[in-house]
Amino acid sequence: MINRVTPGGHQNPSGRTDKVSSGNNTKPENNISSSVHDNNSEAYDTFGFNGIAPETFTPNGKIPIIISGKSHISLKRLKNKLAKEFGKEQAKFTDDLPLVAGLRVEVDPKDFGQIMKTLPQSSSVVIDNKIKYPDPEQLGIKPGELEKNDRPALDIENSTLGINRLWDMGLTGKGIGICVIDSGIYPHKDFEGRIKAFADMSEGNPLPYDPYGHGTHVAGVAAGSGTEMAGKFKGVAPEADLISVRITSVAEAIKGIQWAIENKDKYNIKVLNMSLGDFPIKSYQNDPWAQAAEKAWDSGIMVVVAAGNEGPGEGTVSTPGIDPKVLTVGAFDDKNTPAREDDTLARFSSRGPTTPDGLVKPDILAPGVEIFGPLSPGSTLDTPDMPHVSDKYIAISGSSMATPLISGLTALMYQANPNLTNEDIKKILMDTADKYIPNAKPTEQGAGVVDPMEAIQVALKNPPKPQTTTQPAAPVQVAMEDVPVHFADEVVKNKKTTA
Repeated sequence: MINRVTPGGHQNPSGRTDKVSSGNNTKPENNISSSVHDNNSEAYDTFGFNGIAPETFTPNGKIPIIISGKSHISLKRLKNKLAKEFGKEQAKFTDDLPLVAGLRVEVDPKDFGQIMKTLPQSSSVVIDNKIKYPDPEQLGIKPGELEKNDRPALDIENSTLGINRLWDMGLTGKGIGICVIDSGIYPHKDFEGRIKAFADMSEGNPLPYDPYGHGTHVAGVAAGSGTEMAGKFKGVAPEADLISVRITSVAEAIKGIQWAIENKDKYNIKVLNMSLGDFPIKSYQNDPWAQAAEKAWDSGIMVVVAAGNEGPGEGTVSTPGIDPKVLTVGAFDDKNTPAREDDTLARFSSRGPTTPDGLVKPDILAPGVEIFGPLSPGSTLDTPDMPHVSDKYIAISGSSMATPLISGLTALMYQANPNLTNEDIKKILMDTADKYIPNAKPTEQGAGVVDPMEAIQVALKNPPKPQTTTQPAAPVQVAMEDVPVHFADEVVKNKKTTA
């Protein structure tokens, strides 16, 4: 399920309001939000805000923002200027975000306008929104119905796409690292021995956990073994390695992407899955999350991102899926049958063109309705009204479920031909996709429905790239806070790197 955040004053394209998954924080009253907007209209016009929703405020009543500049030098000067002109109660620096030459600042509402006026117009400012997980799409399946009728789910998704034929070829994703930036991961039996690292950007906990349940499900669709049900709910790449990064906000997502880049060689991270996003208010060129995703792409990682669940309206694709480099995935409904004739575009799947750049997105479609994956027991998603199979699996619909199907397939492609680049894989996936969804426009289906078998066949024929004199991108040399990391059977601390 995509996680879109709607700034105050903006109505969701779908006409509904997202529900915050955890409401433990005390939020300021609405009059604070409205007074901030009334007193700082010039700042809103300059930086593209159209209001600040009450739930945006921190528990102590501050406005969390992300400021990014053109360079680390200009940002350092700006940071010094803000520190000189404003006290910590007015502008508190909480996190450096060197990947995007940015920083996170908690601003006092009454000083918001003055602080915005201090920033050069070349700066980019966005709200550090909390990740919101809307209620999962209702599947219309009563608890127990699946066991009663043995209704197929993810196993049909695999046979519909022909994934089972790829397994017969010996392709399982073995040794390929898939990094899932999401709500965390529960150490489900389907992941046994394959959670190679866990980094918690929110709480700093060293051991894997998932209080919401979304990340566990996503990881299972990409790479679950299906062990708990004798392989019935096997993921696309059932032997791939999993690297989980837990986040709860946009700033944490940026930090998580940086962590993935810095650790990509250590854990052989070839694929980065983000089945979440935020409402875009800026061009991808000035959007810090999109720019962070682009940095991951430039480092050689295949970045796969959900389009969103705000369809059927146009211009509803989330960031970082608005970035032209990353592969943005929409969802179609295969009606749980192998036949193509009844397939339709999922109504909830976000449509392009992107806001505000007008780019054609999504890039590709994959099944996203009634997808079963591993359950994180006791999580927010573990409720009686959600479709379960025993106490091990749960069904969710959304582009979030379509996205890890593509990530898993990407792992199989890397296994089939280790010489492929992320550019190769994106091109192959789009060139081999099938445009057969009735009346679907390019801004709804992109290149069409993924064709795994044809993609693998082209990948196997793709010759190694000739050696070039182009220098590889320099590694990110930035300061990063200590982040507890769990891998294998031990817990370690990342060492700080220096600028």
